[in-house]
Amino acid sequence: MDAEAVTNAEGTAIFNVTGELPGSTEIEFLVEGTLIRQSVRVNVALPNQEVATKADKPTANLTSGEVAKGTLLTLATTTPGAAIYYTTDGSCPCAEGGPRVLYTGPIEINEDVIILAAAYKEGMDYSDTLGLFFTVKQQGVTLSGMVKTYSANKSSTTIALMQGEMEIRKITIEASPVSGQTEQLFTIQGVVPGTYSLVITKPGHTSFTVQSIIVGNENLDLTKDSRPEVLLMTLRCGDLNGDGIIDDRDLTILWLSSNYYKNTAQASNPLCDLNGDGVIDDRDLTILWMANNYYRGEIIIQYWTL
Repeated sequence: MDAEAVTNAEGTAIFNVTGELPGSTEIEFLVEGTLIRQSVRVNVALPNQEVATKADKPTANLTSGEVAKGTLLTLATTTPGAAIYYTTDGSCPCAEGGPRVLYTGPIEINEDVIILAAAYKEGMDYSDTLGLFFTVKQQGVTLSGMVKTYSANKSSTTIALMQGEMEIRKITIEASPVSGQTEQLFTIQGVVPGTYSLVITKPGHTSFTVQSIIVGNENLDLTKDSRPEVLLMTLRCGDLNGDGIIDDRDLTILWLSSNYYKNTAQASNPLCDLNGDGVIDDRDLTILWMANNYYRGEIIIQYWTL
């Protein structure tokens, strides 16, 4: 549609534009005989209808919460011709040139994520932002047990879940605040059916390994096992040089004048404080010399044959 207007004495030209259908359109102005040209976008509304100035907020087929791994998220907007942008790093989807992604189809959720989405149409403002947070349900079962160690220099205990040489999961049990020998529970979640080994390590101790643990479709609580080697996995204490055996070489380290009868903070090897009471003395020597520690090494047991 073309229309002409003549400017008045004040240089103003008045146009009347009518439309039969609501929507957005562009009007181009030019001054005859010049290179002056300008375009503007206008919104046409029905009588008594509010003109939309921004796109409609996106909607989703899911609400925030826990979902299964692989769940598909679908986004939509009721604004015709509008594009939807989303982010997964917490930034605004309205930031051009940022990490936002143009929505082109369902989004597969495989990990905990925050999704922010907004719709945009040229000539309109960005919509309000849709915010969604999803946590992925843990698959598999829970494997739990109990370990018994000394508080050697307040060191942490590491438990690795292995399949062959491959480490599947690793957790850490923080050191007990009390001195002496302590028992601590551990839990490994999301273990899928299979055969595993548990490898337990702690500074000042030899390792403890339980092999051939068969995990099925139900939670496995090793503390309910009738076998003492399994229900309470006890590490040997006194391996000060970390060679896998407790012997004269470890005894020599503890007896060094730079360690023996020293406060832990003053000792050349603080790990000699085997009971974790802050002093290296006869009580630590007694632990190293105990019959179930001295001249003994790592423990390896077969779970399924016990």
